[in-house]
Amino acid sequence: FMLSTEKTNKVLGVLTIIFTLTIPATVIGTFYGMNVALPGGIDEQITSIFGPYTTFFVV
Repeated sequence: FMLSTEKTNKVLGVLTIIFTLTIPATVIGTFYGMNVALPGGIDEQITSIFGPYTTFFVV
């Protein structure tokens, strides 16, 4: 039983590291995948800067 627990802990440790390393890519991909105007796009308005970025930093 103890060997199984140690093996499970090692596997979960590796998975935690992998998922932690992929979080930034997921957040960036999700952020730029939104259907809103972002700075540098076609729609250059002040709301395109403050809307998504403010929401991102608040969350």
